[in-house]
Amino acid sequence: MPKNTITPAGDSSFAALQKTGADWTTVIDAASASSIVDPGATDGMFQGRLNSGTFTNRRGYMFFDLAGSGIPKKAQFIKLKQANLKLTISAQGGTQTNGKKFRIYAMNPTTAGFNPHVDDYNNYLSTVVSETFEVTASEQLTFQIKSGRLLRWIESKIRKRSELHLMVRCYNDMQDVDPVGNNRAIYRSPTYGTASERPKLVIGYKVANNRLSAGGGFCSGNIITPSRNGFGRF
Repeated sequence: MPKNTITPAGDSSFAALQKTGADWTTVIDAASASSIVDPGATDGMFQGRLNSGTFTNRRGYMFFDLAGSGIPKKAQFIKLKQANLKLTISAQGGTQTNGKKFRIYAMNPTTAGFNPHVDDYNNYLSTVVSETFEVTASEQLTFQIKSGRLLRWIESKIRKRSELHLMVRCYNDMQDVDPVGNNRAIYRSPTYGTASERPKLVIGYKVANNRLSAGGGFCSGNIITPSRNGFGRF
């Protein structure tokens, strides 16, 4: 299957939208975030935390500039078959059941380009969402998106060679379950010194006339580690 790798070098930037407060439901239902965490260099994928009576919810903000990412010239004829988000997890933690599970959502940003805004906090599309993934190891993981709606969303952006914005929400956030302790995942950022450990979006596709562009394949399963261990869903 043909593939194209969209790398962080000029193609993507990440941030995190953080909201804090004394009540978890109020925190996740807020219209805007309290702050933007390290735009362009953040390593915070997601977080659901309770510390000294204060809740913290962190939603990952991912931006991919598809215009300059090496997408084939016949992008308007592409049929997306797979999309793999590759992240190197540098640290993860949390003892709460399901605390390290998450989903990836399509989002409509307040401002085009990589311009994260506190008002982007609730700009995710609740019905255009991936399967549930889980972070259980501190190593490079591949999160294989199979959800039809999210694949079609990504496909529409690729066909237009436009911008792709995605949001990450953790289990506590999605299910409105008060966090206990610190449930989190940290990944290597797009500016990390070792290029092979930076985030990548790898797409698998075919063109409408069945002619294949440059490509390769993917592994099976929702999450694949270098040791080929799989992880479950909830």
